[in-house]
Amino acid sequence: MPPTPAFLAAARKPIELLQRAADMWVTRESPLKGEIVKTLLIELRVADGKLSPTYRSPFHLLAKGVESGKWWS
Repeated sequence: MPPTPAFLAAARKPIELLQRAADMWVTRESPLKGEIVKTLLIELRVADGKLSPTYRSPFHLLAKGVESGKWWS
């Protein structure tokens, strides 16, 4: 059974957000930047000068694909 238009639209939203996130970060005021972080991340740790993000679903799947180079993972 092929996916419904509603399913495809919902699946596209996280990808569209990630495509706009960098521009949104640069152009938004600080309180709105916090909303971007809250949308994408569960937690963000800093240790030894390195950021260690824990992404919310479904962003964790996209991050895993970037790290592994396997977009289907």
